[in-house]
Amino acid sequence: MTTLYNIVKIKIITDSSSNLTQELAGKYNIDIIYAYVIIDEITYRDDNSIPPQQFYDLIKKAKSAKTSQPTPNDIFEVIERNKDYDHLLMVHISEKLSGTINVVTSTVKKFQKQYPEGPKITIVDSKGASVYTSAIAIKAAQLVNKGEKLESIIQQIINFRDNDIQNFTTLTNLKHVYRSGRIGKIMYFFADILNALPIMSLVDGEIKPVAK
Repeated sequence: MTTLYNIVKIKIITDSSSNLTQELAGKYNIDIIYAYVIIDEITYRDDNSIPPQQFYDLIKKAKSAKTSQPTPNDIFEVIERNKDYDHLLMVHISEKLSGTINVVTSTVKKFQKQYPEGPKITIVDSKGASVYTSAIAIKAAQLVNKGEKLESIIQQIINFRDNDIQNFTTLTNLKHVYRSGRIGKIMYFFADILNALPIMSLVDGEIKPVAK
């Protein structure tokens, strides 16, 4: 977005793990790269095409459920449609939680070979997911709208990420976490018997239990 104070056109891009709504994405001019969810071997695009309640019902009844990162083609398409910007600032789910940043990085290299005169691109690891990532993307977009310079935007969102955000979450059911191999059989057994569900937080980009 161009302002009187910033002649560099900057575009913010994130991925759908941010859970950014279409309304907020439109309000802040943020583009979204969509990932996928695989439920009982059926692949669904994470673009809110399935109503939330229907999606939760599918998950609840599923024998297996997992996520899949965006494809290189999906990423390339989003970058390519924003090629008229001067700089793309891409904020993504923690690389310790997903392979998304690795795919984005390799796709950016491919794009830059094809479009050597295209926009410069900076990739920022949000060191989180969901509202953690969306908060950083929105913060970046707000700074763009204020006409901040790119270097200042990057510095401010990294400071925001490292010092101003903390979130906690818990699970009401450990079934899919156990089936994915992220917790062992004994932990799952005792957590189920005692109803001792973990409270988790993000620590340096990883989800770790901090209480019960």
